[in-house]
Amino acid sequence: MNKYRDVERKHLPQIEAILNMVNSKKGVEAILLNESTEMEDTKLSFDAITSIGTKVSIRIRKLKYFDRFKDVTIRRVSMNGGKTELDKLKDGLGEMYFFAWADDEGIKHFIYYSIDKLRPYLDYGTDENNPDGTGLRCFSFKKLLSYNAVDSCTSSLYHWQMDRLVLPKGCWKHI
Repeated sequence: MNKYRDVERKHLPQIEAILNMVNSKKGVEAILLNESTEMEDTKLSFDAITSIGTKVSIRIRKLKYFDRFKDVTIRRVSMNGGKTELDKLKDGLGEMYFFAWADDEGIKHFIYYSIDKLRPYLDYGTDENNPDGTGLRCFSFKKLLSYNAVDSCTSSLYHWQMDRLVLPKGCWKHI
């Protein structure tokens, strides 16, 4: 397992709790979140699967990047030249994406969005290159909203405050 899986694993209970809060506001029964196998992660592009069968890709970014980059990123160039997350999504893999910003205490901000609704726009993000030779495709929160891809998010993304979670359709107000 790599360091990214370790970070995801650390936050899995909190992600499960967040998804259950989101689902309860939509009248959906509580779910259990199970870690995907190494093969499912590396070949099928999901990190966890819910007890109702939803495949969830997970990305945890350091909190310091929240104010600096108001976007979500998908890897488009890997260090070893292998198939990237972007390649897999373009191939039709992936279902839902849980993208979060966290510190040592846990997740502070998140966005949960539909990969299927983003898929037609995967070529329209902004490309960034990292010093290590990897590259990312970036999508602003505003773009994800315009694509109708956002299922739920912390209000800090929507209103820049941390006291509640909101669904863009206004399905619920406070936790």
